[in-house]
Amino acid sequence: MTVSIADYLKVVTADMSLALVSANALSKIETLAKNLPPLAIAAFECRLQPDNSRVDFSVSLPFMTINPPTLWLSHPVWQSIQKLSQEWVVSSYDLRGIIDRNWLEFDLTDSCGSILVPCLAFSLNQTTFNDPQLWRKVTQFLFNIQNHSHPQPLQKKLNHCLKCLPENARISHIGAMLSRPTKPIRLVVTGIAPKEITNYLNQVGWTDNNQELSLLIETLATAVDSISLAFDVEEEIAPTIGLECYFNRSAFNEKEWKSFLDNYLIPYDLCTRQKRSALLEWIGISDRFTHPQLWPHNLTFLDFLLGNRYHVFFNRTINHIKLVYQPGEPLLAKAYLFFQYFHIKINNHEL
Repeated sequence: MTVSIADYLKVVTADMSLALVSANALSKIETLAKNLPPLAIAAFECRLQPDNSRVDFSVSLPFMTINPPTLWLSHPVWQSIQKLSQEWVVSSYDLRGIIDRNWLEFDLTDSCGSILVPCLAFSLNQTTFNDPQLWRKVTQFLFNIQNHSHPQPLQKKLNHCLKCLPENARISHIGAMLSRPTKPIRLVVTGIAPKEITNYLNQVGWTDNNQELSLLIETLATAVDSISLAFDVEEEIAPTIGLECYFNRSAFNEKEWKSFLDNYLIPYDLCTRQKRSALLEWIGISDRFTHPQLWPHNLTFLDFLLGNRYHVFFNRTINHIKLVYQPGEPLLAKAYLFFQYFHIKINNHEL
C-alpha cells in the first residue's frame, strides 16, 4: 500500500477545529497531499481574519526529490522543476552543501485548478548568504526554474539586497514565487534588529512614507522575541512587507502565543476568538495512542521495529505568525502551523 502525506494529515488534523481549517479547505489540502510522499515536515498557512477561510499548504524536502503526477508535468513550471531536480547533484547545480532544506508552497485559492503550481523556497545555511559565488549559484538556479530570459537586472537588485544587510543579519530563505502572476523572488531576512528594518528597506528601495510600518515594528518588538523580514524582489521591491513574529523555541510556547494573541491580535481585529482558541489547541503532539485507528501503517511498522525504546510522534507547533503590511490596505495576520515527525529515545530523550 502506497503511503502519502495525506495519511499523516489524518492523524494531525483529527482534532483540528473547523474554525481554523474549514472542511472545504481541508478537502483541498487532502487532494493535494495524496500526490505527495510522506514527508517529515509540513505546514498549514492559516488566515486569521473572520472573513478569510483560505488555508495554504507547504511541505519540506530534504533534497529536490519529488515525482509529480503525470498531469502536473504538462505545466512548464513542473517541467522545469523536474528537469532541474534531476540535475541537482551534477557539479553545476550541486546545492546540497549550500542549502539546508527545500520547501514547496502551494497556494490553494478558490480558483486553483487540477494542476497546482508551487512556490519553491530554499532554507539557506549560514555560509551561503555571504559568499558571492554560492549566492550566485542559488539565484541562478531559481532563474532557471523561472525560465528567466533576462535575469541581470534582478540579479543586480538581489546582490544589492545582500550587500545592504546590517551586521548580524542574514538571508535565511530565498524563493521563487512561481504561482504568482509576476513570479518575484522572495527574501526572508533573520537576525535583523527591529530598529534596523525600515532603514534596511529604505536602502534597498522601499519607502515608508507615512511611518505606519515603523510604528507597527515598534509595537511588535515589545511583544515577541524576534522579527524576520519578508519581501518580494523584482526589478524593484514590491510594496507588500511581511513581518514574521517568533518566540524562542522552548517547549511549545503556548503561554507566549496566548499573550500575543490576546494582547495584540484580538484587540486589533487581526484574529477571531474562535481561531485564537483553535490555534492554541493545535499545540501538542499526535501519536499512535491518541488516534490508533488513524496511525499510518508505515509508522506502525516502524513502531514494531523500534519496540519500546523510542516514542514515535508528530510534534504540532505554531512556528510563527506573520503580519502582512501593504500601504493603504488593512493589516493581515497569518499563522504558520507546523507538524513534524520525530522518534525520541525513551531512555535518555535523545533525538
